Amino acid sequence: MLMTNDSELVNTNTINKERKLAAIRSEIIEMPAEKALDVILDSPFPATLVQSFPDQDLHFLMYNIGKEDFIPILSLASSQQWEYILDVEVWNNDRLDMTQMTNILSLLYKADPQRLLRWTLKEKTEFLEYYLFKNMEIRIREHDEDPSDFGDDFATIDSIFYFRFPHSKDKIETNESDELMISEVSDTAEGSGNSDSYGKETEDEDSENVIYDDTEIIGPETTETLITNMLNTLADMDMSVLYGMLLETGTVIPAETEEEEFRLKNVRLAEKGFLPPHEAVAVYQPLKTEDLKKRPSIFLTKPFVDSDLPYPPLYPGLMLQKQGILKQFSTNRGKNLFASALEHLNKNEDIAINLQSELAFLINSVVSADKKIVRSREELENIVEKTCCYLNLGMELIHSELTISGILNGSGTLNIKKNSGLTPEQGAFILSNYTLKDIFRVGSGAGIALKERARNWYTQSYIAKIGLALAFLDESWFAVVGGLFLDKPLFFDNYKNGVLYRPFTSIQDIEYTTNILESIIEIDKMTKIIEPDPDLISIKFLTWKTLFMTLWAMKRMGIEKSSDGYFIPLNKFKPFFVQLLNLKSGKQKNVYSGGKPDKKDEQSEPFGKIAKVARDDFFIWLGEAGIVKENDEISTISGSLLKSTTRKIFNEVFDEIEDEYGSIVSEDVDPKVIYHFIVQ
Repeated sequence: MLMTNDSELVNTNTINKERKLAAIRSEIIEMPAEKALDVILDSPFPATLVQSFPDQDLHFLMYNIGKEDFIPILSLASSQQWEYILDVEVWNNDRLDMTQMTNILSLLYKADPQRLLRWTLKEKTEFLEYYLFKNMEIRIREHDEDPSDFGDDFATIDSIFYFRFPHSKDKIETNESDELMISEVSDTAEGSGNSDSYGKETEDEDSENVIYDDTEIIGPETTETLITNMLNTLADMDMSVLYGMLLETGTVIPAETEEEEFRLKNVRLAEKGFLPPHEAVAVYQPLKTEDLKKRPSIFLTKPFVDSDLPYPPLYPGLMLQKQGILKQFSTNRGKNLFASALEHLNKNEDIAINLQSELAFLINSVVSADKKIVRSREELENIVEKTCCYLNLGMELIHSELTISGILNGSGTLNIKKNSGLTPEQGAFILSNYTLKDIFRVGSGAGIALKERARNWYTQSYIAKIGLALAFLDESWFAVVGGLFLDKPLFFDNYKNGVLYRPFTSIQDIEYTTNILESIIEIDKMTKIIEPDPDLISIKFLTWKTLFMTLWAMKRMGIEKSSDGYFIPLNKFKPFFVQLLNLKSGKQKNVYSGGKPDKKDEQSEPFGKIAKVARDDFFIWLGEAGIVKENDEISTISGSLLKSTTRKIFNEVFDEIEDEYGSIVSEDVDPKVIYHFIVQ
């Protein structure tokens, strides 16, 4: 019985210790860099504190404090934490990057030289030998050879093993600002079968994502110095181990070694959510709300603190707690819905930690799927914001029982039950019942469905058939479609929240983009009915607004196509435009109805506004030209206003003309700046 009590006491002390360390870590990662470094080093048990950090948090803390200043903390870190830093730093897709290997190994060597060598020789032998093989040439002096036979570029420790660094012979030029310019060199190590260049990124389709923020250029001199120091240190530790390592280095098969190291790295990182990109991209696979499966009820309530599971990273959760981080992606209700719901669940410690672990795994999957390299807080904040935007949208869609099958089927209809005000409590219920990955897939799937709808339309569109560029859609519509045509579709925000494009965040974003896409499809159909003349299509900067407004004006003014093409003569355009916008009060013949103007309407119509009779005349012309059905548009003139897509589209055009030109006086009409009409 006493043993049971002692066991419970030990368990309670362990839990209290973990909670205390977690609280200290939370404070440290929010501190300024200088203060955080001092707090860690001044801790009564700095090694325990450092090794309690989740691997990802320690990695971000390294860049927050600065790599050189972080060396004392690296000396206290565990081998597992060292290995994580190597895994995320030295790989460029599926290739080991020699520059970054030198960079990180130099830091670890400065932190603890002997420990680095013991660890790599015992647990990462092939990794170390591969690095040496790619950067040095090793030869053994035979009994009948003289040291002078090797040349001045060879060095030795024991007069038996001789080595040289082929890259050290390359020229290093110094420019006027004393910056090193590293020349491209070939790997001349025997049996390498490959070539690497220093100071140059690996050339592949994602090389633009690789960004090094080192303050100094890592070149051949740095590599030579590091390897020489490592060999000298190992010789001081154990000469026989040095001999064995140099002998094995010459037998390395680089392709096999690199492939095996890549496999092991993927296995280690997959445990944290960093799946290979071709697997991680499944996080964007669309998921319908009706296909959602509930999570096991026991998942969120299982104990975490006293288990053997590692603590989840703290950075993502702390970023969510900041009011400013998600401000630009907040909903109309204020704070991001996901952040509010998560905050509501944080009252239960086990649920909070389990959700933090699940969120960290999801964020890492997004990082892998997007092929991003995240080293700073700002870069991580962008990923956290993106993830939370899709989670917010997914929660709204689940709550509103959104049916996205209309988009997926290409019918263009959305069956949306209006959001009745999703509260944090209701959001917490959704998080408790569905996995974050599934909620994310519901949110991202809505944007991807819109993308597929847009692509399916464009491949069969009339404007693509006749060779019109997407600029024909005019600036605003072109920007919306451009966001949908990206690999990961984005919402065109137009700097309303400080950015040009951002992830879809709410149902309102989906509805707005869907309405724009439907309008584009409608205009494409109308353009096909018109079948514009090739001379008209060839006009520079032609847009759909210019096309329809010009054809209508030419028809009403009795202007036909001339030998020079389609345009409105300047002497006829000015009177037409002045009357269209009522820019002056003179009594003029009404060119829209063919009769005299109604005095009552004319007197009551304010200056700078397009009269209803002019708008109705435009829709009459659409009916006469067979562009719209008579029972759809024509009936709106004599009957109640029908909110059809076509009438809505062109009423917005007339409103735009009013906003841009309604404040000018008739004498200032300049056709050169009026892009809605073709004037000559």
